[in-house]
Amino acid sequence: MSILRTVIPALATVSAAGIYFGIRSIQAAQLTVVNSTLFENYRGNHLDVYQTTFDTPIDIRKFASCFFRSPVFQAERIVLKLFGYGDIVDDSIDALKFEPQDEVVVFQVVERKSDEMVFAWKLSSTTFGNSWFHVDENGHTLHYGTTMSTSKPIPFLILNCHLLYAQIVLASARYQYNKESTK
Repeated sequence: MSILRTVIPALATVSAAGIYFGIRSIQAAQLTVVNSTLFENYRGNHLDVYQTTFDTPIDIRKFASCFFRSPVFQAERIVLKLFGYGDIVDDSIDALKFEPQDEVVVFQVVERKSDEMVFAWKLSSTTFGNSWFHVDENGHTLHYGTTMSTSKPIPFLILNCHLLYAQIVLASARYQYNKESTK
């Protein structure tokens, strides 16, 4: 029992430090960045956009694959599977071209250009939205946006958890992309 009292706080501390250092590379982007993009037409009760910069030019298809195969999103895939939303393995995700109609669990590509893609997601008839990846003109900055539409106002705590999670999953995808780009 005393080992658990030592191990659990140590793991929590390491996890918190990892999250802190991981999301330092993620910044909130101006919401106007969606203007004149595919994402401009997708609005909901909520819109958020984050950005991160890479040392090398970004391949958007590869980034999408890395996003859905990242360590954090792997955990999300497990939760979605437990709630009956389906399952997909890393090899199947990596084989996707991320063209319209391609699906990763509850996410379906609805629009795609060479520098951006929009996904629709739906958890229920009253909770749905969109996610968006966009590579900026410089080729090194990636924007990640999400919208949520609900039949009721989004509670403050859920919204703040979402905002933190969006940064964490983007940092995890960035880590996965950089890891695979240095091979």
